Amino acid sequence: MPEPAPSPVKRLQFANGKPFEIAQPVINRILNKPTVIDRTSIPRGTLDDWIGKGLFPAPIALGPRRVGWLESDVKAWIDSRPLANRTLPSSAPTTKPTIRRGRPPKAATVATGGK
Repeated sequence: MPEPAPSPVKRLQFANGKPFEIAQPVINRILNKPTVIDRTSIPRGTLDDWIGKGLFPAPIALGPRRVGWLESDVKAWIDSRPLANRTLPSSAPTTKPTIRRGRPPKAATVATGGK
């Protein structure tokens, strides 16, 4: 018997415990590697390493030299990440710190009295 289709409604809870629902369309496209890298912001080498270690969903074979990921698998992986990592704490700076590049400025020279 085929498995039932996933529910198009996602049930969530507010921080106070009150439940609410979000309607979600059921879309299961196949994503190529550049799209997966773009959606997850994981570098190519790290993605390959995590797949080998079982930390990221394995791709499905589409042909002899082509693989892809189900969009639902990638989304489920993203949703499984800890919520604490998704938001900045209120004390976090809102701008990036300035990074100085290049040679540091020369130290001020002290007058040596003509020597």
